Amino acid sequence: MSQKILPVVQPPIACDKDDANMLAVLWPHENNENVKKWFVRNFIDLWCYDPLDTKEMGFDKPFTSQLDCFRPEGTKHVYFDRPFPDSTIHDCQLLKRVAYDRDTLEKKYDTIVDMVKETLDNDYYMFFEIDCFYIPYALYNRRMHYNSRTLIYGYDDEEGVLHLADFYGPFDRNVAYKFRAVKYADFVKAYSSYECSKNINFEHLLAFKYDPDKHIPLNKGELKYALKRYTDGFEDTHNNVYYGIKCYDAIQDALEKKYVDFRIFNYISNHAKAMRMRVEYLSEFEAIELEPDQMAVFTDLEKSALGCRNALFKLVVSQDRTFRNRLMDQYRALREKDLACNMLLIDQIKDAENVYRWGAGLKEVGTGRPEEKAETKASPAADKPHAVVSDKVTT
Repeated sequence: MSQKILPVVQPPIACDKDDANMLAVLWPHENNENVKKWFVRNFIDLWCYDPLDTKEMGFDKPFTSQLDCFRPEGTKHVYFDRPFPDSTIHDCQLLKRVAYDRDTLEKKYDTIVDMVKETLDNDYYMFFEIDCFYIPYALYNRRMHYNSRTLIYGYDDEEGVLHLADFYGPFDRNVAYKFRAVKYADFVKAYSSYECSKNINFEHLLAFKYDPDKHIPLNKGELKYALKRYTDGFEDTHNNVYYGIKCYDAIQDALEKKYVDFRIFNYISNHAKAMRMRVEYLSEFEAIELEPDQMAVFTDLEKSALGCRNALFKLVVSQDRTFRNRLMDQYRALREKDLACNMLLIDQIKDAENVYRWGAGLKEVGTGRPEEKAETKASPAADKPHAVVSDKVTT
């Protein structure tokens, strides 16, 4: 086969490469009921980590760190105890995953391109780090060596290219999540350079694909608890982490700085978009009943969040203190809108079992016993690409 291009589309949310890569693969199936139910239960919460006065934000849970939080009760446990989101490539239940060991690959394949092509021929996407110094479209091409987790979704032997997705530049303008074709020779250099760095945190190469047979339940109790967890929020002063609605406090702090990092503001904007999409899907499933004027509240939240984010461009150019104060007031008002929308949705979710108890955690339906975290079943061997070493990925 001289060409293979797996389906991808521009994702509805693209705050970082991990969200974007996963949704780019899932969203060709956006009309599937299970995809919608999966989306409903994810992208609910936010976290903001501020270790060295450089804020990082993300959806649902920090995937780079196992952070323990201290609730007022004095109980030490992970904030996202139950229900646990599955909004990353590494744990999304809509994906089948297999992992490749780098050392084993070197013994079987002549080049990384040969392995990628064979995996794509088996309808599996690939996701791993490469050195973007050698990628022509990268933000700092030929300026800086840096690794980036990249989605590989196709190849073309006639053109001699692999099809990649990542945040590409040029570095000084129009940086966005894009699909680009990269020459085999450049990709081999990018992979080999990364290989030399021996980053043991990303020693596996991940292959994955959409599972059309996976059933996703819609648990109203879990959804209601997750929404309440967001509206309550939490600030872990021990680890300098904000959770839920408390992330707006981090936004206020960021606005006090001279230099604004747009990324955390993108999360607030896209979180509002996810809320609007969630309400539309729940209405479609007849899980809630909202009047047209109530539905409009969620659309207004999304527009307000996008307007606040776009106003940052004016702030960056003008550095006007009066405008900065006005924008801070707008984000305070946005926080109140966000809370009101979440409370409206919580009130609309009827007949939801109280799935959470402080003493025992999430209980199994009908038992009252704490639910053990289910192990993900391995994909059938016949459905895996060749050269699979393990179907369990450690992140």
